[in-house]
Amino acid sequence: LGTIVAISALLGRAMCGWLCPFGLLQDLLGRIRRHHWRPPPWTGYLKYAVLIGLGLIAPYLTFVPWFCKFCPQGALEGGIFQPLLYPELRELIHGWWFLKIGILVAFIVASIFIRRPFCRSFCALGAIFSLFNRFSLIRINYDREACTDCMWCVRACPAGIDPRRDLEGMACVSCMECAKCPFDAIHVTCALTAHPVADRAGEAQKGGTERP
Repeated sequence: LGTIVAISALLGRAMCGWLCPFGLLQDLLGRIRRHHWRPPPWTGYLKYAVLIGLGLIAPYLTFVPWFCKFCPQGALEGGIFQPLLYPELRELIHGWWFLKIGILVAFIVASIFIRRPFCRSFCALGAIFSLFNRFSLIRINYDREACTDCMWCVRACPAGIDPRRDLEGMACVSCMECAKCPFDAIHVTCALTAHPVADRAGEAQKGGTERP
């Protein structure tokens, strides 16, 4: 837990945007459809209920890591491949395994229609990371004068937020997709230097020229 807090204090939810394999899977599934349903804003607070209930209270009372038991990423990485690789584990498969696989399938299907549904509303780790978003070394800045309100950034955001209004909020995963804005209305900087940080595709998109 101390390591998680230390990393999130430095990078906020950048771990979600850059290193989470289940986040990547949700992003890929989200590309199947061009238009996605945007859940009500209050659903973004459900992950804090999951953190408190399944991540803190239930484990404290039962000494069982309940969030890990329900986490679809665990089902994807271990619940499917472990029984395939180790046949002796198949004897241990029971109702709990089918429940985990069912949760995984539900989020896989939901990811086609909603941008990152698990990250948005149910991930306890994302809830911890998000508490430090405002103190992260990564700063994503919005230039209102350069913005044309074309909604390009809104459509590009894998977290399903409006980067024009919620860049410092708890939902941003610091993936820097919005920094590819064709009108240079969004820039990434480091809190220590305040110098722009090159986004992943900015230079390629502009033929190798520097951002103003």
